[in-house]
This record gives sequence, C-alpha cells and structure tokens, in this order.
Amino acid sequence: MTTSIHDAINQARAAAGQLATAPGALITYTPRPISLMDNLAGPFAVDTWLKVKSYGMTIGKDTTTLFDQLTLHIDLAGVFYCRRVRNGNPVEYRTTYDGDTDARGGLWTDTLARARASDPRCQGDYRSVDIAMIAIADIKARDATTVLLEKGRKICYAPAVTGWNGWADLIRRLLAAGIDPERGVIEVSAKVQYNRNASGEWGTVIRRSTPSWRSFISPARRGAG
Repeated sequence: MTTSIHDAINQARAAAGQLATAPGALITYTPRPISLMDNLAGPFAVDTWLKVKSYGMTIGKDTTTLFDQLTLHIDLAGVFYCRRVRNGNPVEYRTTYDGDTDARGGLWTDTLARARASDPRCQGDYRSVDIAMIAIADIKARDATTVLLEKGRKICYAPAVTGWNGWADLIRRLLAAGIDPERGVIEVSAKVQYNRNASGEWGTVIRRSTPSWRSFISPARRGAG
C-alpha cells in the first residue's frame, strides 16, 4: 500500500508542474479510473481519537484523565498512510490518502496552493499516518468507573509533524525482526515523550531516539501466504 500511495503522490506533483501553462490556455483534467485500493484508502472507522500533549495523553472528549502510558495492539493491515498539510492560526490540518484528492473534497494541488497562499510559514505537505490501536482491556477515566475505551474498540493516533521518523524507525525494526509491516499484529507501549523547541512544547508517543513501541506479537512473516 505504501508504494502505491507514494507513486500517486509523485504523479500528482508531476501533474501540478504541468499546470503552469501560458495565460488563457485551456487545461483539461482527465481523472484516472478509481481502483479498489483507492476506495480502501481513506478515512476509516475508529471509536475515538488519542490526543497527545506535552504533559500526557487524553482519550476522546475526556480532558480530565491524563495517561502517561497505554498498552495497545496495532493491526498493521489497518494502518493508513497519507500526506498532510497544516496552516493558519488556529492550525488547520488537511489530508490526502491517494495524493490526488483532499479527503474533504477537491484536488490536493488546490489544497496545497490555498495553504501556501494563506500562511507564509506553510512548507508544503509532509508524510504522515493514521494508526488505529485496539484496547486490550477496558480503559477507564480517573473516577475508575467511566469506561473511556472498551476492550476491543479502536482509538486512532495521528503523529505530529515531527512524528514520522519515529514511526519509520518502528517499521525498520519490524523488518529487521522479520515481521511484515503491512500484515503483522503488534503490541505497543505508548508512552508520552516531551518535546520542546523555540516554537513551543508538544508531546509524541513515537520518537526515533527513544522508541516506545515494543513487544511484537502474532507476527505475519515476510513472504508468508
């Protein structure tokens, strides 16, 4: 899936370069046929979202229960690779799962053009991923009664702009261990990592220097049928 998405992104960029024609020239856009993989890629069903701050993680709409660490499962077949762009204040994020179209509609090249025009700090799109993680037990709020995420339910995490390197490091370690990064099932210990620079403070749960993902389970081996 990763290769096909990257190919689509490269094709979209090439097409964007061809749009710089003489003023008044007629541009004809011919959409390509929609494939099965195009329809599989895109927003997927999760029960809630994991929100990561510099001081901890929260689940869904609950803002009072902070988690420093969570143990969850990831079915790598349910991970969706994408590209994102952020701009504005407050920050707006837009996503493409195929390199051609914005997930909210319209051409991705148009979204990028609007983002750059509205925010001089916008540096274009960046690599990202939507990671659906599965609760291995009920996760409760600080009152020890309210269940924020039931066992077997899915919670999604989308890394920060700087989070891609940590995920890529995990994939390299999976490959080194002989685990298929597109079909394996792994257990992860997601722990908040504190980050700070001149622009501010933020948290991540994947970090290249101190990976917090471990304990591979039920691996699908490369080359397995």
